[in-house]
Amino acid sequence: MTIHNNPITGRREEVQEEICASPELKALWENWPEDKRQSIFLKFYEQYWTVKKAAKRCGVSVSVHTKWVKKFPEYSAAFSELQAAVVAELEDAAFTRAVEGFEENVFQRGIHAGTVRKYSDSLLTFLLKANDPDKYRERVDIKTEHVETKDPAQALSEICDQLEQVVGMRETQDATD
Repeated sequence: MTIHNNPITGRREEVQEEICASPELKALWENWPEDKRQSIFLKFYEQYWTVKKAAKRCGVSVSVHTKWVKKFPEYSAAFSELQAAVVAELEDAAFTRAVEGFEENVFQRGIHAGTVRKYSDSLLTFLLKANDPDKYRERVDIKTEHVETKDPAQALSEICDQLEQVVGMRETQDATD
């Protein structure tokens, strides 16, 4: 049991891992109209930021969400809008950790000795690549040379000629041995 904001009641309460953990709630959930279930799923997605966790809380599989996205344009649009908001929140969190840093506890001989501010260089790198990809992208130089292409029939004929030469050389070598 954990304490969460329950999207159905709107209150902070102690809830089980799944909203539909009991048979009574599962029956109630299954009888709700699909748009109501989608609305609740979106509220859980907004709270947990992952489709997998939202699906688990609703007692549905991720494939149900995928089906809703494909089948219901209104749901797909609402999910896309919410997903953009979640990504913005994640970017803000990444910026905070990369630029403003975060406090990490320091212990000496098992005793709390204070804190130290740490920064995430890798998050800063990702933010730079995302915001100015032309300047910060990984660069790979690929050099190509012009290779003359041949007609496939001509190429096959040349390969056959080369094979005949190799076979002829072997026969000559076997005859001399």
